[in-house]
Amino acid sequence: MSETQDEMELAERKDAVQADHLAEQMMTILQTRATWLTRKDLAEYGLTERQCRIARQHSHGKIISGQLGYRASGAATLEELRISANTLTSMGRAIQGEAADVWRVIKQRAFGELRP
Repeated sequence: MSETQDEMELAERKDAVQADHLAEQMMTILQTRATWLTRKDLAEYGLTERQCRIARQHSHGKIISGQLGYRASGAATLEELRISANTLTSMGRAIQGEAADVWRVIKQRAFGELRP
């Protein structure tokens, strides 16, 4: 394995540890407050918008998001959990559609059908 690959793997592990720490920090806040918290609310605890997203993504379903903000899934109703899951599913489909569009452009360019 090259030094660059080792450095990349080390950076990925470091990022994962930091993401796990953010998720734990945010979970503690959400469990203590036991209600929906907005990004503005979480900013009072020093969490940025990006950190909130990363924490939710690395919470293994323990943090949900919705129009009202973020909430610990253990304090959420079944309906809130369903809405959050459906929203994530919709977002995933939209992103997959965008990726398919980009792959189409790549194929067109690769076969000379599209110029930059």
